[in-house]
Amino acid sequence: MMDDAKLANGSMIPSILGSGEGDPYPLYDALRESGGVYRDPQGTWLVAGHALVMQVLRDRDGIFLTQPLGDEFVCARGSFQRHSGGEHARLRDAMAPLFRRAPIESLRSSINREASSLIRMSAAAGEFELSAIALVLAVQTVCGLLGIARRDAATWLGACVSASSFLVEPVVTDAMCAELMPGLDRFMALVRNFVDDVERHGAPDHPIRPLLEFEAQGVLSRDELLDNLVVLFVAGFGTTARAMCGTVVLALQQRCIWEACVKDRGAVSKVVRELMRLDGVAHGVLRYPSRDIELGGQRIGRGDPMLLLLASANRDPHAFVHPETIDLTRSAADNLSFGAGAHACIGRALGMIGVEAVWHALLDTMPAAVLDFERLRRYQGGVVHGYADVWLRSS
Repeated sequence: MMDDAKLANGSMIPSILGSGEGDPYPLYDALRESGGVYRDPQGTWLVAGHALVMQVLRDRDGIFLTQPLGDEFVCARGSFQRHSGGEHARLRDAMAPLFRRAPIESLRSSINREASSLIRMSAAAGEFELSAIALVLAVQTVCGLLGIARRDAATWLGACVSASSFLVEPVVTDAMCAELMPGLDRFMALVRNFVDDVERHGAPDHPIRPLLEFEAQGVLSRDELLDNLVVLFVAGFGTTARAMCGTVVLALQQRCIWEACVKDRGAVSKVVRELMRLDGVAHGVLRYPSRDIELGGQRIGRGDPMLLLLASANRDPHAFVHPETIDLTRSAADNLSFGAGAHACIGRALGMIGVEAVWHALLDTMPAAVLDFERLRRYQGGVVHGYADVWLRSS
C-alpha cells in the first residue's frame, strides 16, 4: 500500500499535475512501488507502471475512451484526440495530409534557418533566455504547418490561452469553464474566420485545402475541422517548445552528454530521444473505461477517470534498466514520450525536427554554452511540465 505519509495532504494530483515547481518523480516511484494503480482521493485512478500504461494505450477493443461518458464539458470535442475506434481513425486520417513526409520535410529547411538565426542573434548579447526563443520557433513552425500567415502568429498565440488551459488540465471544473469560456469562444472565432478566409481566398495548395475537400465530401464536419485545428495549433507549439528547453537543460546539467554531441553531431537524435524519456513534457493522458475493468489488481468502474502517467512509465525499472541514467542504446519502442498505440502523437516527426534544430543551432553558435542554474525554474502546467527562465551564456 502507499505510504500514509505520502498521502498526508490528501490528493496527490496537485503535487504531480498542478501549477507548482515541484519534482513529481519521487511520487511516481511510490505509485509504481504500491502496485502501479492507485485511486486518488479525488476519484481519479493514477496508472504509473509502464506495462499497465502500455496496456491501456494499445487497447484495440474500444475499452478505454479519451473523453468522459457523461455530459461534462470537453474542449475541442470534435478532434481526433477525443475519439476512439472508427471515429478516431476517420478524423485522424482526415488530418493526415498535413503530416505526410513531403509537407513535413518541406518545413525542415525553414525551421533550421529560423533556429539558427534566432540563436545567433540572441547569443550575440552574451546571454539569453532560451524558452522565449523556443516559443517563437515552435509557434512559427506550427503556423507553417497549418498555413497561418507569419504576421498573425502573435495574434494566434495570444488568443489560444484559454484553449491551452482547457487542454492541459486533467480535470475541468465549473469554475474553470466560467473563467475560460469567453477566451475559448474568441479563439474559436479566430480559427473559424481563418478557415472561411482560406475557403474563399486561399491558394489551391494551401495546407488546409485537403481538409476543406474532406469536408465537402462529407468526411468531416466544419465543427470537427475547427476543433482539430485548435488541438493541432495548441499541441503543436506547447509541447515542442518545452521539449526544446528541457532536453538542453538536462544535457547541460550532465555536461558529458552535451560534450558528446559537440564532438559527434550524429548523436543528437538519440540523445534527444533518451532525454525526453528521462524527463518528458507530457506527463499524463486521460482515459475512461467504457465498462468495468480490472487493471493491476484494482477494480475500476465504468467511466472512472484514469490518468496514465507517461513520465512515470518512462522511468519504470521493469521497462528500463537503471532508468535514471542516460543510455543511448535503449529501444525507442518502449519510450512513451509521444504516447503509443492509435493515439500516439501525430506530430512526432515535426516536433523532433524542431527540437533537433535548436540543438544544432546551439552547438553551432555556442558549443561551450553554460546554464545559469540559479535562475532556472521547473514548473508544472497540468499534464505539461517543463522549465522556465532557461538562461544560457558562453563560458
